[in-house]
Amino acid sequence: MADDLGDEWWLDGDTTGGQGDIEPDVPPGVKHGQKKASTLRKENEQIKKKRKQPPTSEEQENKEQAKKAKKKKKKKNLTTHLASVGDQPGTKDDLQVSMATYYHDDLSTVEMEELILDDDCFLAPNYDKDPISGYLSRNIPTWTDMVDEHKKKEKTSNHSSIVLLLTSSAKRAVDLNRDTQAFKGTCVTAKLFAKHLRISEQEKYLSSHRVQFAVATPHRVSSLLESGSFTVDDMKYVVLDWNWRDAKLRRFVDIPELKKDLFGLLRKHLVPAANKGQLSFGLF
Repeated sequence: MADDLGDEWWLDGDTTGGQGDIEPDVPPGVKHGQKKASTLRKENEQIKKKRKQPPTSEEQENKEQAKKAKKKKKKKNLTTHLASVGDQPGTKDDLQVSMATYYHDDLSTVEMEELILDDDCFLAPNYDKDPISGYLSRNIPTWTDMVDEHKKKEKTSNHSSIVLLLTSSAKRAVDLNRDTQAFKGTCVTAKLFAKHLRISEQEKYLSSHRVQFAVATPHRVSSLLESGSFTVDDMKYVVLDWNWRDAKLRRFVDIPELKKDLFGLLRKHLVPAANKGQLSFGLF
């Protein structure tokens, strides 16, 4: 039977009534919203090729300028902050919070509790911002008598010191050793830091001298304590050069590698001695 020419055959299969849904840009045989795999591969190859291309000199220069601007902004923000609020003297809470933050993820609750120090383990903060000799004289008023008594002890008391002053670097240690002269008087001083004497020379010095005052860096002190060349037996005061900032405005507890040395020394050797009532901490 012949087709009925009266049927509206041009609308067969089209229920929309028009051509509004036809997308001429989509290749035949590809559904709406899809692309051929070959087309996708070409686009991905173009993207990868573009990524592999080295940046132009102009792009590299812009990138470096952006980095410098970001770094400068950070430094400016810290400078502005310190100028507005002032560089506050370190307190016992600063030391406790810093240790707790550093060891938070590594120690158990019991081990963390062992790091807690009583208030009487600390000297008064340097609220008056005295120079180092003034700070030490105010907090250790009987220093001269302590030195005289220590000098009279038997030679078996070698390998220790009454005061241990910890700082960040050899250069800073040299400066502090000079600046503490008014306080130290005639006491015997040990310089326990690198770039001054080899560790073997320092070990020999400690074995042959009854030291009352030591200026040091945490890493060198830890090494000497581990070897038995230095002890905390006669130690009464550990003073941390807490408030001093370097050219980048960092305190030595802000420098990762120094922080590791300092807190390792505190946890293993100094905090246990303080909890026994043997020594006190000062934050200069």
